Amino acid sequence: MANRIFISHTGSDTTWAEWARWHLETEGHPTELDSVDWSSGTNFIEAMDKALDKDNPLLVLLSEAYLEKTRFTNDEWTARFAQRRRDPRAKLIAIRLEDVDLSGGIWAPIITYDLFGMDQDAAAKVLLKAVLLALDPDAARKLPPTPPPFPGGPAQTR
Repeated sequence: MANRIFISHTGSDTTWAEWARWHLETEGHPTELDSVDWSSGTNFIEAMDKALDKDNPLLVLLSEAYLEKTRFTNDEWTARFAQRRRDPRAKLIAIRLEDVDLSGGIWAPIITYDLFGMDQDAAAKVLLKAVLLALDPDAARKLPPTPPPFPGGPAQTR
């Protein structure tokens, strides 16, 4: 089985995580989501350790709650940062669900994608693009079958 994208989120962002899972799975990207894949009685720490295997891409759903230092999510993303120091192939896909300030500290140089402030179709496209760029940069760079709109067209009147 192909490596699964582990969706890291807070409990308050579970609906976002389930939304992301649905879009990823329908596009053929296997996922792991605690609220779906871990049953009652599962050892949370063991499941988390297995999910954070460096070969599993980590999709981080960033919100104010996610970045609180007392949450398990802090352990999840810092573990991935440490893995990336040893092996840059350890994938991190960072998506902002809210306009959280990442301009300082360890998150500052990390490229993120934003889902807030857009409709669901646009957000789904951003999510899928972010995942494709992380998993297969060459495929993501392919030109679309049609050219983009010509930016130098006649001025529009109002």
